[in-house]
Amino acid sequence: SGSVRGTPVNFGFYLNNNPTMQDPWNTLSAWGYPFNGSPIAPTPSAATLIDGGLSQQVAGLGTYALINNHIYVDVGAYRTLGTGFQRFMGVDPTDQTLVTSPAPYWRVAYTSRNEDGTASWEVGTYGLAAATYPGRDTSAGRDRMLDVGFDAQYQVASGNNDFLLMSSWTHENQSWKASQPLGLATNGRDNLWKANATAYMLHDKTYGFGVQYFMTDGSRDELLNGESASGSPLSDGVVLEANWLPLNKRGGPAFWPRSNVKISLQYILYNRFNGSRHDYDGNGRSAAGNNTLFLGAWLAF
Repeated sequence: SGSVRGTPVNFGFYLNNNPTMQDPWNTLSAWGYPFNGSPIAPTPSAATLIDGGLSQQVAGLGTYALINNHIYVDVGAYRTLGTGFQRFMGVDPTDQTLVTSPAPYWRVAYTSRNEDGTASWEVGTYGLAAATYPGRDTSAGRDRMLDVGFDAQYQVASGNNDFLLMSSWTHENQSWKASQPLGLATNGRDNLWKANATAYMLHDKTYGFGVQYFMTDGSRDELLNGESASGSPLSDGVVLEANWLPLNKRGGPAFWPRSNVKISLQYILYNRFNGSRHDYDGNGRSAAGNNTLFLGAWLAF
């Protein structure tokens, strides 16, 4: 931390393996709601690159600064880790989206709080630009993706109760200069977008209740969206969650006071899945057949 011409500036550097991991708000993908979920449940096939498409596969280096406690700026770049290192770390690099030239990432946000510190808000924008080899195939050149998004968050604390509203929207321009010749995409260009809105309440620092509506949609592309009978990436639904944090109000036991436990019961209801409510994959399966009930335990410290 320091100051520039009398203006306070807090700054730092980061090294991580997932774009958005360093973000201080809970609106972007790495730390976004729902914060955990089933690793084996079916999920929609279409997702933007910044929404976990490079997670655990890349290394990113960047810097951030909070200027005058209001303006947050973050710039960095990511590229794919070597196959040997990934295998050593337990990651299978087969068929990954390969990024060999540093892909720039950026984040700008404005944040403020009221005088007594009980309420705060944030609005911002973020993005990622990447030239990629599909499935690590370098024979046909590179695809290009540009993700640009906007987000907002509002938090209120009242005694032992907290309330949170947050939303985000990401748009991805896709140029399939490699994927189309390789037979992986029908169109030369597509677009994809994803949006969500979330409300969460924590009562008595112990009992949490959350609801989120999410939606993904974009261009119809029969090859790219092969798991959809119509070639559409359209999926939407609702996430309902109830949490119990038994140690949150007074802290953990004396030998580990900073420990915490969260027990979660989560239910995901799909309205549309991979383009349709009914027969989304041509095999007679309905979107509701992918609804998921998940019980989880999370230990944090």
